[in-house]
Amino acid sequence: QQLLVDELRVEITDCMEQSRSNGRELLGLIEELQGQVLELRSEHRRSLEEVASRVRAENQANVEDLKAQLRTLRLELGEAKKDTKALNEEMRGTLEENCA
Repeated sequence: QQLLVDELRVEITDCMEQSRSNGRELLGLIEELQGQVLELRSEHRRSLEEVASRVRAENQANVEDLKAQLRTLRLELGEAKKDTKALNEEMRGTLEENCA
């Protein structure tokens, strides 16, 4: 019976050591996974920053283009107003001549 108890103690000791070894291995795997998660987050953040930078640059270029178009339209509007004023004055003159 003592032999059986001794064998069980040896087996229990082996199981406990294997359990500790498995725990250490599991902790190592967890740390590795945490490192991978941090790396993926960092890559994701960099990708988002790159996309945001591109979008900002494109938006800025679009704003500049729209500003240029607006300046052109304002110039064209000013020319159209001058032309309309000149036509109105010409028509008044013609109307006054015809009425006289």
